[in-house]
Amino acid sequence: MRYCANRKSKTVAAALFVTLCSTALVSCFLDKATAPGEDLASREFAVTGDSVVELGGVLSLTAELPTNGGKGPSRIYWTSSDTSVATVDSLGVVMGVAIGTTAIQARVAAPDIIEDVVRSIAMEVVYAAIAIDPVDSLTGLGETTSLVARGLDVNDVPSGVVPATFSCPQSTVVAVDSTGAVTALANGVASVLGTYGDYVDTTTVRVRQVAKRLSFAVPRVDLPGLNQDTTVAVEVLDTRDSVIVSPSITWTTSDSTALTVTSSGVFRAISHTAAYVIAQSDTVEAQLPVAVEQGVEALLVYEGDNQTATVGESVATPPAVIALDDGGNPVGGVWVTFAVTSGAGAVSGAVQLTNAAG
Repeated sequence: MRYCANRKSKTVAAALFVTLCSTALVSCFLDKATAPGEDLASREFAVTGDSVVELGGVLSLTAELPTNGGKGPSRIYWTSSDTSVATVDSLGVVMGVAIGTTAIQARVAAPDIIEDVVRSIAMEVVYAAIAIDPVDSLTGLGETTSLVARGLDVNDVPSGVVPATFSCPQSTVVAVDSTGAVTALANGVASVLGTYGDYVDTTTVRVRQVAKRLSFAVPRVDLPGLNQDTTVAVEVLDTRDSVIVSPSITWTTSDSTALTVTSSGVFRAISHTAAYVIAQSDTVEAQLPVAVEQGVEALLVYEGDNQTATVGESVATPPAVIALDDGGNPVGGVWVTFAVTSGAGAVSGAVQLTNAAG
């Protein structure tokens, strides 16, 4: 800084002058020469430098007093009218302490000056930047949150809340009003803009519906047979009771030896054991009871068809049938009755119980 360099060089000159002349002049701040008894108010004296300092930052001011052959030591004293806003040291270095305005004064004093001369500059302390506080993801359509913007110092440390104006034009994900009230409209990501004077910041708002309740369209399913692909509609509601369109669902069963299910929710009974289909979305799940009512859909001739025999004698191969359900699976434990429907003859052991093979 030029002021600091001048002061150092002229201090050295003053020390030499005292030593050579043996004069009892006590001053180590010989900055500018002034004439004895001169009224400095009529002389050019100005404080130069920026009038705005960022919060937590510093800047240097300079006081200029031209020399014109005057005599005697003079010194410049720096003060701040409000040190809670900004401070200034003996070299004119100003530091921003808090948002506001203060007067920084430079006062010239010398033994032969009739009256001290004061020059001042209005110093404004401003934020270095603003930042919008991050917000958590919105988990339900219609959920709201409020954005807050804060002023930052030169080290990006948040200071006070500022009344920023917010906007998010043409967004289908959120609705934002000027005060920062945000409402979730759809799943996705939106970029919200905050402005405060010349300051600008953006923040990201995410909407992801989180499941709160999951339910099947029916309370239970009774399948008519094995190996039949079946699906049941599922409804998933988010934290605000809005329907989640195309929710992510994980499908499992309580017994994979009795019931299978695909990743898309298509289930199939592979045995007559009752089991549950389980659907889970996020942390909620629902169970659907599934049972098989295995009815006989058809009887197929297994053997003994189209035989002939002498009257009074049994046919060589006893007639046999297989009982099948509507999925083509054998049905065991079903009573089958054999009877003569045309021609002559009789049947012994007319009622038979099908085995596991049908």
